[in-house]
Amino acid sequence: MYRAYIKGKVEGESKEEEDNFSEESVGQKKDADVDESVSNEVSRLWKLAEKQCSCLEKCESNKCQETDLFTDLGWIVIRVFVSSTFNDFFNEREVLVKQVFPELREWCHERGMKFVECDLRWGIPKDTPSGDTILVCLDEIQRCRDENRELPFFIGLIGERYGWMPKEEEVPDEAREKYGWIDGTSITFNEILVGAYRDQNPNAAFFLRDEYISKSVPETFQQRFVESDQLPRYHLKIMKRKIMERFPNQVYPYDCKVEGISTETGREQVKMSGLDDFADKVSNFLKSAIDRTYQTANWKSDLDKDSAELDKRMQRLFVIDKSKSLIGRQTEVDVLKQFALYGSESSLQTTEGSDNVLRKTESWNLQDSDRKICVVQGQSGLGKTALLSRFVDDCLKENANIFYHMVGSTPSSISVEVLLQGLLEALTPASVGEQIEKDKGSEKAHSVSELQKQLCKALNSFRDVPEKTLCICIDALDQLEGGNTLDHLLWLPPTFPHNVSCIVSTSLHGPTTSRLFEYPALKLDLQKMPERDLQEIMTRYLGNFSKKLEPGQVEQIIKKTRADSPLWVMFMAEELRIFGDFRLMAHRIESFPNSLDEFLVQVLGRLIQEDNVQGVIKKVLCLVACSRFNGLPSQTLIRLCGNVEDKEELPLMYWAQARRTLKPYLRVSMFTDDTVTFAHQAVFKAVNNLLLNTEALRKEWYILLADYYQNWCSEPRVKILNLPYYLQRAQLKKRLVDFVTKDRDAYSLLPPWQRSTLLQSARCHGLADAVMPNTAPVLMCHSCAIFSRFHPSCTWPTKDCCMLCSNYCGGGLKAVSARACAFHAERRGIQKYKCLKCHAVVQENSKGLPKPMVPTPAKLCSHCSFGNGGRRCSHLNI
Repeated sequence: MYRAYIKGKVEGESKEEEDNFSEESVGQKKDADVDESVSNEVSRLWKLAEKQCSCLEKCESNKCQETDLFTDLGWIVIRVFVSSTFNDFFNEREVLVKQVFPELREWCHERGMKFVECDLRWGIPKDTPSGDTILVCLDEIQRCRDENRELPFFIGLIGERYGWMPKEEEVPDEAREKYGWIDGTSITFNEILVGAYRDQNPNAAFFLRDEYISKSVPETFQQRFVESDQLPRYHLKIMKRKIMERFPNQVYPYDCKVEGISTETGREQVKMSGLDDFADKVSNFLKSAIDRTYQTANWKSDLDKDSAELDKRMQRLFVIDKSKSLIGRQTEVDVLKQFALYGSESSLQTTEGSDNVLRKTESWNLQDSDRKICVVQGQSGLGKTALLSRFVDDCLKENANIFYHMVGSTPSSISVEVLLQGLLEALTPASVGEQIEKDKGSEKAHSVSELQKQLCKALNSFRDVPEKTLCICIDALDQLEGGNTLDHLLWLPPTFPHNVSCIVSTSLHGPTTSRLFEYPALKLDLQKMPERDLQEIMTRYLGNFSKKLEPGQVEQIIKKTRADSPLWVMFMAEELRIFGDFRLMAHRIESFPNSLDEFLVQVLGRLIQEDNVQGVIKKVLCLVACSRFNGLPSQTLIRLCGNVEDKEELPLMYWAQARRTLKPYLRVSMFTDDTVTFAHQAVFKAVNNLLLNTEALRKEWYILLADYYQNWCSEPRVKILNLPYYLQRAQLKKRLVDFVTKDRDAYSLLPPWQRSTLLQSARCHGLADAVMPNTAPVLMCHSCAIFSRFHPSCTWPTKDCCMLCSNYCGGGLKAVSARACAFHAERRGIQKYKCLKCHAVVQENSKGLPKPMVPTPAKLCSHCSFGNGGRRCSHLNI
């Protein structure tokens, strides 16, 4: 923009116009405590700046127009430039990178946009000449301008330092010609001039830290926070004044507090707190600016009404993004295209199938001409998703008829029902599709079994139209919901019609691979990537954020850590991206361990250390790791991370912050109650190694989970499903026995065999066979046998129920008499014992006694007496 002005406008300015830029026009006033030479120099430079602004305003300005963000079939990139001096704004930049920007990244993703920040605390190699450093900074602002309609998103942080003022000979001519660099000013001043001031950018905001904060900084750190020379001090004073005059509604003062000195980064830094208000102001401004620039509110509300359409579009954007991230693997892409488009199987391995199958061929109308499924498999993190995304993208560019479903790309994508409904739409003609649409209101039509029947019909219909072809591509079958259940993949046909090709991918997940290879199939094993490709992945990832390591450092990282997967490399690149102290970059790289598990332990340890919100991150990791089904509903986590004893939920703001921080390591499904699980098995292992490496540590979390399900969970079936498991794992025998034998929900919802099984762990291990001395029968008085109950919800008399599990065992059902070992036998004389229920004395030999005084033997049902159970003591050790 400045180049256009410099060529077409400056040459035509008259001497009279130049003279009009007086001290008053630039808002300059004489300060009594400032040398006249300093005042004149600052005034002269601001005249040059204001002249640039005046001339530029005559150029046409770009106006925001409403845009369909999906028109270009790519992500709209929201690129934000952060301008400030570095040492004194370390804390604010940490808050931006680790708190504000992750939230904005998620917010933008929901609107089909990709949020990228430009934080140049590091990323310019240390041996870069000063002139190149200047150009890199200004080029990044221009990049933000080019990608955001000539209105870059610009955040200026201003304290009590003016910034580095390069000498005239250090500034390259290109900076003057291309960006209108003004000699005698600082790099920060010129960033503000180029990114905001000159064109009065509405997408720029300035955050002014209270000047009194610097007075609280320890004396030894004052030079990092306050200018000592008069010239830069006066420059800064006038710059603040000018910014407030030109941007009256875009300047945000904020306050914070100096906590002391911290060495958490490995170098002494002034630590500040109370930056929540600052974070909120930055977040709110950027959201408002993005909405204003791209007018996202209207189209998002429309798409929210059609969640299926939104899901398709988000999957398309996901494919485009992942396709661009693929490095190498061109041979594998070509093999898949040859199979899908031309039927070539020569480069694929054929498997023989298995004798043990659950997908019955009778459910499908299979024919000899059908095609086998192609399975792309490999360990987690090797890049299967990027490979299939490139394959899909290439097929779409060649106008091939393809249906694709990337599991994990959207919250609803893990649902088998959503997958099958999308596949049916791709297979069925309009008439069948209309019928499916009519059936959508019924719950039956949404069931997997019903959708499977419709899929069988649709495939048969498609087979009868040989001129039609379809390629089906499903990524990450192992991540579908129900991946560890018996029904996993029962909906998948063993083969597909001759005019349909099917490519799926999976990690080395036993239940998934076993099901896929039940029948003969084609297999493509994904191998580890060569080092040069892994280096390119890291370089490109960091380049997206305008960062560049020193020569040889990328190669050093790959060789030192022995990284062998894109996942590992991208985890390391992300850790470097958010690292804020460039002076310690080499030390940070040297600290990387040589295994993914150890690296994740290191990263998770850092996240826990930096978490200052009630230890939520640690709680989430431990609770998910200790959960019975490898995951917990988000609402349950919100309660567990709060105060279970007082039934106080965690504030949603804290939960959202923790979820964003852990986003790379967790997977959240919008189905099955927003279940939160680990994104990779390596994360689960790292959590166990770091936080749960002893049984005592795990027991603490099992107790917390048990407390929640017993005292707070309001859904009886959910409580019954989970509570006994956690009570067992926490070794809380008495609570387990009390729950099974006294809780009404336990009696009505737990089957007798399960109640019996749960109580066996608390049962006495002593033998009580009748032939053994000092053992005794378990007896009840007549009154207790008739009128009392073993369980409060039981309707049968005690004499007809099992004394352990309360299962009915009267009416001729198989049962045995309960006995007690020598330790539990409560004798009160010869053939006299205590009643099991009321402890009154009863006599075993009832001959001659009135009927009401005849004792009744307690019983054990067939479950509790199974095997050696009938000869064991019937009492519980609690």
